[in-house]
Amino acid sequence: MGWRTTLVLVAMVAALGLFLWVEGPPKPEIPENGPNLLGEPKLRDPSKFVPLIAFDAAAVTRIHIRHGGNELTAERESEGWKTSRPSASLDSFLRNLGDLGRIIEIPANAEALKDYGLDQPKSVVELTMSAGKAPVILELGNQNPAATGVYTRVDRAGPIILAGALATWELDKLFRVPADQAA
Repeated sequence: MGWRTTLVLVAMVAALGLFLWVEGPPKPEIPENGPNLLGEPKLRDPSKFVPLIAFDAAAVTRIHIRHGGNELTAERESEGWKTSRPSASLDSFLRNLGDLGRIIEIPANAEALKDYGLDQPKSVVELTMSAGKAPVILELGNQNPAATGVYTRVDRAGPIILAGALATWELDKLFRVPADQAA
């Protein structure tokens, strides 16, 4: 190999290096819809927040919760909530519940409900709205294996939704407030 061939090869490598430096490496194509390579549902784009349940906390007139062997019913009155719990804790619970988002959706069938603990939910939250609207029902099942999320279902229909474990934490927090601290 002569000096001319070597010079041509060095020029080609320099041109390729300059091209890669300016353009950068090619970006992999990621399909918008469908499962990932392992066949699992894809995580949602975090910039596109979808609430777990869409509701106006101020429009809730009645709350009925069954959680961990406990039950709570509260009715909203003009001066606050009629219940053994502090009104502030119920208002906080509703605000935080409204801030929970959907992480992934999993198609639901009878076998899947059992697998995710939703055939007999561990917790049920029923929110009755003003103006005669149908109540919003949120069922909570098992936690995911990493205990960072909880499997949920809205209105006893539709897909199974993985939501943050804060949903269960908020329920635990609500029932930890002593009844004698009622406002």
